[in-house]
Amino acid sequence: MPNIGSIFVSSCSCVCYHPEPQTRRTVVEHLYRSLLFLFLCSILATPARLDAKSASEVYEQASKSVVVVNNYDEKGKRQQLASGVVMPNGEVATNNHVIEKAARLTVLYNGKEFAAKPLHSDPERDICVLEVSGMNSPKAVIGNTKMLKVGARVYAIGSPRGLELTLSDGIVSGFREVEGGHYIQTTAPISSGSSGGGLFDEDGQLIGLPTFFLTEGQQLNFAVPVEWVLEAPKRKNVIALKTHNRSAWLNKAVILEQKKDWLGMLRECQQWVKAQPKCGDAWYCTGLAYSRIGDLPNAIDAFEKTVVINPNYSAAWCDLGIAYGLSNMKPDAIDAYNQAIRSDKNNSAAWHNLGILYQKNGESNASTQSFRQAVRINPNYISAWFNLGVNLKDGGNPSGAIEAFMQVVRLNRNNAFAWYNIGVAYRESGNSGKSIEAFQQALRINPHYDASWVNLAYTYGLAGQKNEEFRTYAMAIRANPANADAWVGLGVAYSRNRQMDKAVDAYNQALSINPNNAQALFNLGRHYASTNNQETVKNLYVRLKDIDALLAKSYLEKYIL
Repeated sequence: MPNIGSIFVSSCSCVCYHPEPQTRRTVVEHLYRSLLFLFLCSILATPARLDAKSASEVYEQASKSVVVVNNYDEKGKRQQLASGVVMPNGEVATNNHVIEKAARLTVLYNGKEFAAKPLHSDPERDICVLEVSGMNSPKAVIGNTKMLKVGARVYAIGSPRGLELTLSDGIVSGFREVEGGHYIQTTAPISSGSSGGGLFDEDGQLIGLPTFFLTEGQQLNFAVPVEWVLEAPKRKNVIALKTHNRSAWLNKAVILEQKKDWLGMLRECQQWVKAQPKCGDAWYCTGLAYSRIGDLPNAIDAFEKTVVINPNYSAAWCDLGIAYGLSNMKPDAIDAYNQAIRSDKNNSAAWHNLGILYQKNGESNASTQSFRQAVRINPNYISAWFNLGVNLKDGGNPSGAIEAFMQVVRLNRNNAFAWYNIGVAYRESGNSGKSIEAFQQALRINPHYDASWVNLAYTYGLAGQKNEEFRTYAMAIRANPANADAWVGLGVAYSRNRQMDKAVDAYNQALSINPNNAQALFNLGRHYASTNNQETVKNLYVRLKDIDALLAKSYLEKYIL
């Protein structure tokens, strides 16, 4: 009997689930589901590291480098209070909007104010680096946002509403891709006064500066990445636009995206590209809006304009690949994903999507290598692990498949589909006991999973447990009376038990559900051959050869010639 339950499914926006897939944008996650047939799975927080610092340990280390920034007007009245972080060179990093309209700036540390002045200002990225006279304070330890994963624990330390050195915690809930990098989206609460403070990872390393990038919605707090702060001196000639700057336009686009007002987002982005036709982010967000309403030609045009402006815009190349794929332009999609990887070799979504296309093209080795790259970059990429497991199972490597699928259940133990595939892989490796346990686990999670009932019954049959085999096929039929494979399996069990009338009834029941069920036709023909009913055997062959030529050839050789 063939492997009834062997199923190919191509896997966090995540998007993935993917999604992740880049799991960084609602729009992209939707597209992943459309293009890559992502299986639905919960987006889980990254499991806590055993060696991670506690919240109090992070606070003890990191808070010493966080200061208060005061903005005074010409009359000496404080018009804004915010936060800042002392960088390794002694300069203080904060948000650029913190210093706007300031006649005088000071930094408050240990109860004492120190004069400060802007050294490097980047209004476009909302970053300002201050030179502070006479202050000697502990310095922040710099982290790396490229190592940051969705679900990672983070801590914001600042002065919300004037309360100095306040700690709040949360997780990284996503990344907002923009030209030249990404914003960090976090659930760590951020209030007025937190702007410019520090966002720290679970090792107490500085990974960003909280900013009120998104002004509407709950749990939609954003931080600029620490890499942008380090790049500020190289961008000292960046000039803020006289009308809307990029952050303001992007803020509006994100708000509309969160509201799922796709037409409103498109209208806003169209105004943005008119105002800033050479802004890659403007064209990129326009492409996302077109994608969300299903206008792929215009989405492709916008993404293509994005990468012309900035050939190293990895996220734009990745989304261009998705749009190409949805438009059945596979060679262009593959090229776009490769461009995304050339721009950023750690773009795990591009590796994953490239693997999907190779998988569809039957290029198993290239597909497997792409999925391996994706999980190397992001060990918590459920879709990539799942598709890697599918490749290994289909490639005759059940032990490797089991390892990959076990990574899926490590990330989501209640993923019945992963347990189901673990059961199939264990059976193919010859371990019926482990196979039965895996199918049972899938059914504990989803008692209505008829494919798991069918495969569990089949595995019981292989293990010689006849009573359990019959009982479980009955459960499969109860879960879904229209499952033709369950009736075929039951027919095989009856045939093996020499209950031929019941076997024939079961095969006919399968054919009444699906007249093209090749296995039912084959098994029914075998029965009639044993009774020398050659006319029926030949009639069944005529039906079978139009459905499954290979199986029909075997049928012809065994029962007719």
